[in-house]
Amino acid sequence: MRIFLFIFLFSIAFFECTKRDKVPGHILSQQKMQAIMWDMMRADRFISNFVLSKDTSLNADSVRINLYQRVFLIHNISKEKFRESFDYYKDHTHLLKILLDSLDVRQNTNNEAQIKPVPWLDTTHSFKRIKKLLHD
Repeated sequence: MRIFLFIFLFSIAFFECTKRDKVPGHILSQQKMQAIMWDMMRADRFISNFVLSKDTSLNADSVRINLYQRVFLIHNISKEKFRESFDYYKDHTHLLKILLDSLDVRQNTNNEAQIKPVPWLDTTHSFKRIKKLLHD
């Protein structure tokens, strides 16, 4: 009887954990949300680095809303669909953490690619070879 009870409790816990990570069909997938949020972050960076630094008379919120609308058009979703999905992820913090961590990793790899050092070119070796060819 104890073994049956143990197996029953274990199977319930197992199925609840796997069911917990499933996203309902009406909610955007984690990959889609990551792509949308990445583009929204890039839009924010564009606004702060280029738009507002050039023209401080612009209203940042109206520019941001305009760019967010474009992001939604690119990804073929509505603002309401994004809001519904984002609220779902906020209610399921373990899924939101995975989503935000993936954005952080993406940002860090993007920064590393931009800061990648240029390999050192050893010009003395080439110069020595040219000098040797000239003397022969």
